[in-house]
Amino acid sequence: MSTVSAVLEDVMEVELPQDKSAPALLSGMPEGLGRDLPDWFLSRQEEAWKQFQALPMPARKDQPWRFSNVGALALEPFVLAVPPNDEARDDILERSRAFAQGAGRLVFADDSFLRLDPLPEALIKQGVILQPLERGLIEHEELFRKHFMAQPTPLG
Repeated sequence: MSTVSAVLEDVMEVELPQDKSAPALLSGMPEGLGRDLPDWFLSRQEEAWKQFQALPMPARKDQPWRFSNVGALALEPFVLAVPPNDEARDDILERSRAFAQGAGRLVFADDSFLRLDPLPEALIKQGVILQPLERGLIEHEELFRKHFMAQPTPLG
């Protein structure tokens, strides 16, 4: 996502990247992705990835997994989502207009941000913020530092 700010008073559509490569999910974050995010967030993300990689695969002997088919947990075949092509993007945007009125709208497809529709002025005056997560991390960093993932979530 570019560093251009989403202006809440205007409708915003974004151009999708032209790179159609799909790296494997387990290869980690693609180079350069999220480079605009704050350093403290990138550090937490890197640490979480290291913790994930250090965890052993669950086994049926593990109490929380006893009724699960752990053999179906192989993540190797999964790849990161590829942005939809222009035709699919237009179709998704058209089908996302289910309601005549809404408080605001963010449209995502296959992990790609497609569109932001503005909030009503009354909600903006109350301090409501509607943005993609990455944009919010950059433009409202102190709110995120204070509230986002403030409670640790144990893995495993």
